[in-house]
Amino acid sequence: MNLPQSPYYIERIHRNYRDMLTVVWMVTRECHFKCDYCYQPDIKHTPVDIDLLISKLNELPKPFRIQITGGEPLLFNWMIPFIQKIGEIGGIVELQTNFSLQVRELLDSVSPKVLEFMVISYHPVERKRVVPNGIEKFISDLHYAKSKGFNFLVWHISYPKLTPDEYLADCKVLYDAGITVTRKRYIGNFEGKGWPGDAFVAHKLKCRAGNKYFIMWENFDITPCDHDRTYLGNMLTGYKLYEESKPCQMPFCGCGGREIIVDKYYDPFFKKEFGDNDA
Repeated sequence: MNLPQSPYYIERIHRNYRDMLTVVWMVTRECHFKCDYCYQPDIKHTPVDIDLLISKLNELPKPFRIQITGGEPLLFNWMIPFIQKIGEIGGIVELQTNFSLQVRELLDSVSPKVLEFMVISYHPVERKRVVPNGIEKFISDLHYAKSKGFNFLVWHISYPKLTPDEYLADCKVLYDAGITVTRKRYIGNFEGKGWPGDAFVAHKLKCRAGNKYFIMWENFDITPCDHDRTYLGNMLTGYKLYEESKPCQMPFCGCGGREIIVDKYYDPFFKKEFGDNDA
């Protein structure tokens, strides 16, 4: 079994997001899974005034896209109504989730035209620990999502602690059930050394971060991206984005950056992962 090897965005680079404003909302760091490869700092969740936030997002140019990530966004009962309201004001949503909370409620309440894409993480150890019949329920919910017309990517983090054989055997459970799994390279420290993950050198390449793309943190502060923490303001009290794309000042791009880098950049990494198309 050859597991697809994919940086973060490869499953959806064909979508026309290049000119669409993207808000990445780090809604929380809280999660009911306790994976030992995940960084979970002691940051308290900021209460959310949904109506106020929706009114501010409604001021964005239409259509816009909001990527909702964490932590686990579906910890909150207000998340499903929030996603519905995003659709009402002309936005589309990508949700990053471990797909273990409020799953059927989400799939039955939200249109796949609004929740356009889901990045679903497969954490078998924690799923077995937290969710009764965890793997079986996960497979059932994925098949249900397919039947409802939802687009999603299932990723499995290739944590260095796992041997290749262990990793593939783990993923085979889903493969045998007809679910494709994509490898998400681990990014972080392991045994005192930095693990490169999906990072590639992006220094001085022109990037849309801070212009057509920005991060909104738990307290609604806005920065260009996860690595560039230049303060641009606050979604609720006021902010100012860059008027045009700027060269990246970061030493590397941890997200893969394919959607937001303006320059055509075909080093061996990109040729291998994306090919020569400018899709």
